[in-house]
Amino acid sequence: MDRSADIAIVGAGIVGLAHAYMALRKGYKVVLFEREQFAIGASVRNFGLVWPIGQEPGVGLDRALRARQHWEEISKEAGFWMKPNGSLHLAYHEDEWNVLNEFIDLYKGTAYKCSLITADEIIKRSPAVRKLNLKGGLWSETEGTVYAREAIRRIPLWLQEKYGLIIKFGHVVTEIDMPLIKTARESWRVDKVYICSGADFETLYPEVYDQHPVSKC
Repeated sequence: MDRSADIAIVGAGIVGLAHAYMALRKGYKVVLFEREQFAIGASVRNFGLVWPIGQEPGVGLDRALRARQHWEEISKEAGFWMKPNGSLHLAYHEDEWNVLNEFIDLYKGTAYKCSLITADEIIKRSPAVRKLNLKGGLWSETEGTVYAREAIRRIPLWLQEKYGLIIKFGHVVTEIDMPLIKTARESWRVDKVYICSGADFETLYPEVYDQHPVSKC
């Protein structure tokens, strides 16, 4: 068996899968190592929010909007649920309403797709909202939601089907001595390695993490 690849990725969470996706699109041969049978860390414990409005205009917002576009395309091709639900930001007090107005004035002409809406319009969009003292809100078109637990299982299989991703689930990477990357079972020869191991600070390069004030949360 040919155990060689252009790129090795350690960790099949969303960061690792994003690196794999981009590399595969460029024609690289990619092998993906994951110690579990699928990612079980933050990538499945989050709310699955694709939330560009949380980014300031410029590099952050542009990147978030591109990410949302990728999510929309991949969800359709890979066959997992994504809802382009947008987001509502409510104001019950005068200062909150002033902040929303300031936001609209400050960011006119940017990539945000936002508008101020009345309390009645909010109730039409979301009847669950408490209407008492509701002054109005801000509606944004760009947000979406994915079912993270489903997506994190489906994406690697889709990358395997479409691009030929080599998946090594149940393989703990124990050593990297370039150009070799080793697990308890196999040794691979690769050109580059991307370590996307989430909150695992102990298995690979613990001495590097020890030099920085990193804490799990």
